[in-house]
Amino acid sequence: MIWLRALPLVALIATTAQAASLPLRRGTFVTMGQSCSDAPLASLFHYDGKAFSYPHASQCRSDIVAQSGQTYTVRETCSALGDGTPAQPSTTTSTYAIISATEVRVGKDDGHGATAYRWCPAGGWFR
Repeated sequence: MIWLRALPLVALIATTAQAASLPLRRGTFVTMGQSCSDAPLASLFHYDGKAFSYPHASQCRSDIVAQSGQTYTVRETCSALGDGTPAQPSTTTSTYAIISATEVRVGKDDGHGATAYRWCPAGGWFR
């Protein structure tokens, strides 16, 4: 019977994360200082309005797990390689500090410093 009392708590935890609807423009972002037309794959990501994807990771689910002002902590679980080939799911947590709809600083859970990105109007690699 104890598990019945815990059930509402489990339901609450399961519903607290929400799809990563951040105040960012949809499209491809590249590291500040990189050209949108020939940026190295390691320097970009794509945002579709709900989830992030990367050249080497796709089919990602991105959930906001915390927010403080314009800074969002996002848990990302990706289950495919960049070309869509199924892969062992991988989960990371990143912090997105929104500067504007077209600029963001991203910090990964590996303890390394944040990297500044800017939106590319051309669409880039992820078209």
